[in-house]
Amino acid sequence: MTTKENAILLLTIALGLFAMKLLAVFRKEFVVENGFSGLLYRRGKFKALLKPGKHIRWGRHYRVVPVDTRRMLINAPGQEVVTLDQIPVKVNLVLNAQIVDAAKACHAVANYASYLNTATQIAVRAAVAKNHANALTKRRKAMSLELLTALKPKAAKAGIELHSVDVREITVISESLVRSVA
Repeated sequence: MTTKENAILLLTIALGLFAMKLLAVFRKEFVVENGFSGLLYRRGKFKALLKPGKHIRWGRHYRVVPVDTRRMLINAPGQEVVTLDQIPVKVNLVLNAQIVDAAKACHAVANYASYLNTATQIAVRAAVAKNHANALTKRRKAMSLELLTALKPKAAKAGIELHSVDVREITVISESLVRSVA
């Protein structure tokens, strides 16, 4: 091999290594797992919603935030509410929900879980306040449907589909316990 051929070979190898380095810097590969959506950001600005699979972007400053889109059961913490006849009761709920629009869930509200929890508490207060205590246990299924109807549009504003709301437990708080706390 001549000196000229060696120089060309070294130049070719150097150019190949430089091209590989450029690829490593400017080619970004992301994998979004099944059951998740990916929010693609570039320099802090939302660019696209990525479905499960492998995604390649050219350029720098990309980042993907995974959002779980599988169905979830949410235990709404028991809250004490006063009925129409002024009897305090504690109501526990289970929500069956799923994020259907990950971009809306992360951008429309500050925290979709907190938003849904607060909306649930407000809806429970409204539903319980218009019933007598002895009627609540008989109306559990009707109350579940009423809460679902009230919460579905609010959840949709946050990109969440509410599949069901189940009243798990209604407990009448005893008067002696209320007096001892007061």
